[in-house]
Amino acid sequence: MSTLMMLSFLAVLAAIAALFCYAAVVDGWRLFHSDGRLRLDEALRGQGLALPPLNTERAARDAAVATRRCLACVSHARCDDLLAQREWNALREICPNTPYIDRQRPD
Repeated sequence: MSTLMMLSFLAVLAAIAALFCYAAVVDGWRLFHSDGRLRLDEALRGQGLALPPLNTERAARDAAVATRRCLACVSHARCDDLLAQREWNALREICPNTPYIDRQRPD
């Protein structure tokens, strides 16, 4: 391998590592500067739904993933506005937990 190819390979690896570090810093900043409110519970209650019982490993894992998605969401201000206005259809468009919320609806 030539020196130029080796340097190119190392530059690509460094760029990939930098992207992962940037994403981790942004997510961490968002989590630590959040007000800590779990809007997922508000979105469920406002639509007459509730968090499911966490009596199985799958239910607990799904709830944990939904909680992480909610806390890491970039749309907290918009979500707060839509929750206050009870605009459920508009909330569906921005909420990363729309599929999770839909699974809580009775058939």
